[in-house]
Amino acid sequence: MLSSERVRAWLLVKSSDPGPTQASLAPLLSRNTVLHNDDVIIRADIVVGCGIDLVVPVDVRPFVGLKSVVACVRSRPGVTRVSAAQALVYAPELPVEAHCYIAEDEIGGAYDKGPGRYPMSPDAYPWG
Repeated sequence: MLSSERVRAWLLVKSSDPGPTQASLAPLLSRNTVLHNDDVIIRADIVVGCGIDLVVPVDVRPFVGLKSVVACVRSRPGVTRVSAAQALVYAPELPVEAHCYIAEDEIGGAYDKGPGRYPMSPDAYPWG
């Protein structure tokens, strides 16, 4: 089971206009005055093929954090429905190696240097 100190979930968002909804969430992707400092919206991806329009992973305080973030997302332009898929168990453990994007030039192991962000990936850590 995950620690009761944090709630990790994916908000599944239906929107009448996903582009502006995503744009309205962009300012919330970093520390801000809208959300509590311990509630984090990780990103907002527009998706197709599953009956929803955006997937919004969050890492928040238990109980009040999830309710607060769901209410905040629900208030964004175009949003018609928000449901939350809460993580109960990671399998097999925290997927640290998966926390990166692979750029086109990195496909095929050109920068295969182990776990972590690769040098050409968006938002690569400046300290390596």
